[in-house]
Amino acid sequence: MNKYKEEQEEIKTEAENLHKESEHFLLKHETLARAITFFQIGVALTAIAVLTKRRRYLYFSFILSLVGLVQMIASFFVKSI
Repeated sequence: MNKYKEEQEEIKTEAENLHKESEHFLLKHETLARAITFFQIGVALTAIAVLTKRRRYLYFSFILSLVGLVQMIASFFVKSI
């Protein structure tokens, strides 16, 4: 019976460690997904700016792309929970 309790404790600690690791990767994924979203919106606005020949859309697309870049860089500094 002791053997099973020891195995159960080992499995429990391993499961908790894997759960923390998965939370860390989920947080990193969410940050990268936000970055990609900003990049995609920036690309779409760039296309609109080219088609309509309006510079304000182009400037706004640069800003959104910069926000996406900051989000991407931030994803590399995500700390474990």
